[in-house]
Amino acid sequence: MKKSKQTHYEWIFYAESFLGLAKIGCRELIDQKYRDGNPLTEDLLYGTEESNSRYLLIPIFFNFNHALELFIKGVGVNIDGNYWNEHDLDYLLKDLEPRVKNLFKNRSENEVFQKIEELKLIIKKYIRFEDYKNVLFRYPNSKIENFNTTKVEEILNDIKKIHRLFVSIRGKVNSTKLGHPNPGSWS
Repeated sequence: MKKSKQTHYEWIFYAESFLGLAKIGCRELIDQKYRDGNPLTEDLLYGTEESNSRYLLIPIFFNFNHALELFIKGVGVNIDGNYWNEHDLDYLLKDLEPRVKNLFKNRSENEVFQKIEELKLIIKKYIRFEDYKNVLFRYPNSKIENFNTTKVEEILNDIKKIHRLFVSIRGKVNSTKLGHPNPGSWS
């Protein structure tokens, strides 16, 4: 485990920046009004030279994945200042859970664990946990499913859910770390 010289705010800012870029990519694909009957991958591979669509799908997933990694590490940095030089989301989540439990050891805080479980469900939907080195979308041997506007809209909705979970988890950890006895309601 390494000690972070950056504040947890910087880690979270980077995570939200990568997630924001994935959101912008999804919006761009939707705004280009792709045909639901045509797989988006067809447009990505065979689109016209003027079409930037073929450049968006891989960066959307890469930024999505990297945002998750940085957020998980950022929460850990907030808790104890440490992070793993690791890219495996499954490993990072398994490491984060006992650290969060230790932070809340004198409190019954089921909400934060519920939010982490919600985050895991979304992660499992898109990220293969056997991708230990976070290389799934770094190289061209990745497998891409057929995507259409409906699928991209689903991804965009999940990005919005992840952002809300980021805010919720970060808020609860921050308030507990700062010693607030009753941080109030959060969502």
